[in-house]
Amino acid sequence: MAEIDRRTRGYLWLAAISLLLMPAFFLPPVPIDETRYLAVAWNMHLSGHWLVPSLDGMPYPDKPPLLFWLINLCWMLTGVHALAARLLEVVFALATLPLLSTLGRGLGATEVAVRRAQWLWLGSVALAGFVGGIMFDMLLTLCTLCAWLGTLALARNAMPKGVAILAAAVALGILAKGPVGLLVGGLPALLAPWWYPAARSYGGRYAVAVAVALLLGIALALAWALPAAQARGSAYADAI
Repeated sequence: MAEIDRRTRGYLWLAAISLLLMPAFFLPPVPIDETRYLAVAWNMHLSGHWLVPSLDGMPYPDKPPLLFWLINLCWMLTGVHALAARLLEVVFALATLPLLSTLGRGLGATEVAVRRAQWLWLGSVALAGFVGGIMFDMLLTLCTLCAWLGTLALARNAMPKGVAILAAAVALGILAKGPVGLLVGGLPALLAPWWYPAARSYGGRYAVAVAVALLLGIALALAWALPAAQARGSAYADAI
């Protein structure tokens, strides 16, 4: 029975991944958002200027650059094609699954609960809606899960590891979709003494570690924002 169960789970995983891949292969880029984001990535590819995203020769301040950077890195390997950018979104979605599993085990969930959480996430409307298009939300989800793992490390007294993971994840979240990356990545860390009581026993060390991690994450994001603002002037600086 155990052998059949494992085989059945394998078939289910294969079916789920196939369903995730279908929009990438069979749906064209959808106006207005997908076509605009592809155009921004294409402008970056043509100009070779990666610091400031642009659209038709003008700075594009609406979104940070991380997704456009990743699309261009992908295009270096595959050539320029919308399919490559779409498949990148599928990679983001699949990468959330082991992170979700690690987070669940770290919070004390059983193996059964972890598997159910993965299937619930795979079958959710949110994943189905965002994995099929070139958007920023799945990348932000990936960064947020990493930030939560960093928070869990801090709450379990692994301070250097937790600071490094949380800072990097918050910085990438900001570069993925702006200040909301700080909110969804950092807020659970601030509230951890209430949902993970063991964090209270560390006294001020936990609060200091969280503050250092968040400030470091902001500083890393500013390492892009400040040079970009200087390169494009005050109007671009105000917009971002």
